[in-house]
Amino acid sequence: MKKVLTVVLLVAAFCSCKKSTDTTIPSSIEPLTPGNYWRYAFVTGTDSASAKKDTFKLTVLSGDSIIQGHSYKILSDSLKKYNFFYRSVGDTDYRRGLFSTIKGGLIPDIEEPYYLENSPLNTTWKLPISIVYSGIPITATNNYKIVSYTDTITVAGTKYTNVSHVVLTVLLADGKTQIGGGNFYYSKGYGAISYVFSVSYFGVGIYQSETLLSSHIQ
Repeated sequence: MKKVLTVVLLVAAFCSCKKSTDTTIPSSIEPLTPGNYWRYAFVTGTDSASAKKDTFKLTVLSGDSIIQGHSYKILSDSLKKYNFFYRSVGDTDYRRGLFSTIKGGLIPDIEEPYYLENSPLNTTWKLPISIVYSGIPITATNNYKIVSYTDTITVAGTKYTNVSHVVLTVLLADGKTQIGGGNFYYSKGYGAISYVFSVSYFGVGIYQSETLLSSHIQ
């Protein structure tokens, strides 16, 4: 039987040179008006070759959800497996739920600072995590970097310009050993249009991707 890689967030903080306030403001990246929706092609598995494909619709619901004292916009998954939660504080955009989709929801409650708005090119920030493998805690860090604001990419036949490209690198505590990473693409006014994420450690692999097929933005 294959051993399972469990990832548990120990530190819900991240390091960057930008300050933030405690005032929630609308994100210029994610258009979170109730009724907005996106249809995505979704691929997940242990690697790209064995991954299973599906599609789902993500819809912004009315009302907010309070989690650990913070107010989030709620995005409902048409597959009825997960809800996703988004909020913006200062220039920092946060989300919960992306990593909950990995390995059947083994990471149920991570707040991820996925994007820093109004930031210079090559801005970096970090999210410390701990990977628990067979009962052994292993410290790792998600390292994010904005590498472009001007990408032009075509996704499912739609051309997007001035796309922000964020590179994620997952490193062990030594700061040198890379066990995973990904590429995330965000279009202002549309949100996430594409990403690919993978991790491989101790022979256990995780592969996941999403591609925007269509959207309804008010």
